[in-house]
Amino acid sequence: MDILAIISTIALSSFYFGYAMVYLPAMDFQAIYSLYHINITYSVAQGILVACVPIGGGLGAVSSSLLIQKFSRRNCLLIVNAFVILATLMLGVKNFQFFVLARLFQGYCTGLLSSIAPLMMK
Repeated sequence: MDILAIISTIALSSFYFGYAMVYLPAMDFQAIYSLYHINITYSVAQGILVACVPIGGGLGAVSSSLLIQKFSRRNCLLIVNAFVILATLMLGVKNFQFFVLARLFQGYCTGLLSSIAPLMMK
């Protein structure tokens, strides 16, 4: 049972990486632009929102070793999954600055999952 939970967590973390990287650029950005009442130019806002995930992902990948040293690999994966739920809930706030912060946090979680999930296969 424990191995099934680990395998499903690893599979879902790979799915989350693809979801975080692709869903915003694939959406109609005009709807996001009007929903959040963004007051900067269209292309700059789109660039900021799309670039937040790779930047956060890089930070998450670099900081993953600190979390692994402090917690075990399994506990670290559980903590990051809780962060993923929080990051997803943060995306629902209708404020552009908070949306940017949520996208950075989503990228951070993606970087952590991308670094920790392969270590669970050892």
